[in-house]
Amino acid sequence: MAEDGRVFLQIAYAFFGLTLVCALSGVSFGNTEALGFLVDSEVAVGLQAFCLSRLPESDRQATLPIVCGVMVVNCLVSFGEWATHLRLMPYKFSLTTGETIFRATGFLNHPLINGLYTCATIPFIMLLRIPLFGRYLMVGLFAAATFAIETRFASLVAIPTSLVAYFLSTRSSSSGSDNQSSRFLQIIMGLVFAPLAVVLGLAGGFGERIASGLIDGSSQSRLSVYSLLDYLSLRELLTGVGSVRAGLIIAVRQGLIIESPVVQLIFLFGIPLMLLFFTTVFWSFYRLARGANLFVWLGIATFFVVAASNSGLASKNPELVFLMMFVAGARGRTRAAMTASLPAQSEMTNVVGRARVLAHQARMSRNHSM
Repeated sequence: MAEDGRVFLQIAYAFFGLTLVCALSGVSFGNTEALGFLVDSEVAVGLQAFCLSRLPESDRQATLPIVCGVMVVNCLVSFGEWATHLRLMPYKFSLTTGETIFRATGFLNHPLINGLYTCATIPFIMLLRIPLFGRYLMVGLFAAATFAIETRFASLVAIPTSLVAYFLSTRSSSSGSDNQSSRFLQIIMGLVFAPLAVVLGLAGGFGERIASGLIDGSSQSRLSVYSLLDYLSLRELLTGVGSVRAGLIIAVRQGLIIESPVVQLIFLFGIPLMLLFFTTVFWSFYRLARGANLFVWLGIATFFVVAASNSGLASKNPELVFLMMFVAGARGRTRAAMTASLPAQSEMTNVVGRARVLAHQARMSRNHSM
């Protein structure tokens, strides 16, 4: 089995082991309600990693353009929903059931998940094998879509992510792989999109966030939610209560919303298994990103920064499945590009070696003639 296949197989075994430990804990301590969380968040990721380990490298690389294509359509649907205030898919928190602000959901079940996926796609777009101008247009499309979805934190993260992706693209082209016309295009696009990004950021509330301080009401509520842990006993902190409903009841009484995957996982499984869960997740994506392009690292960082602002990672949503599809395709393309460059490097090494041999022979002949 190839090296990449072994990496995915190790990740699959890690998530299967995590699932087994959480299941045994839930059965032992009577927290059977928490077992439903394992299907989407742990079992699905393990099965996905196992399937990816059996695929050839070319098929893994094909996942990147496929998922990016689906997300492009999702962005267009989100723009349509934003313009018409009509959703394509049913949404349980509709305007008739208490939603105060219309936010597009696209193909997904919640606007926060839609904003997370849209924002996290931006760095991976730069690894597509399409003209540079097309990649820049797609980055602009996805950054604007985060504002249409009305997810403030995702839109605030999308602006610096887009700028970092742009600067990384200029850095990669400075090695001489792109011609002067591409370099000129990058300068023009920077002059056009940098002011536009600033305007979108100010319109989306970035200026208000800076003016009012980094800790506003929304941020304070995400910090205050940790006070819910004061209502748990030592045993419940260690083993969990098996359900988030108890936390929701307390949160409603305190006027809070549980927008923290850490707090939700503590309510489900307790602190030790919460730490084991995040250790497994971060170790898995570190193994996948090791040796990959900087765009892959940027995409993973963007995903977890935005995901930390809501409870998606602790909900029955296949968010980790989505990220692994991107990383698997991007990792394969990075390795393929590195492998493709090896023949040219070895050929150049041979040329240099032959030149050194010829120079040595010339010096030896001159010494003999003298």
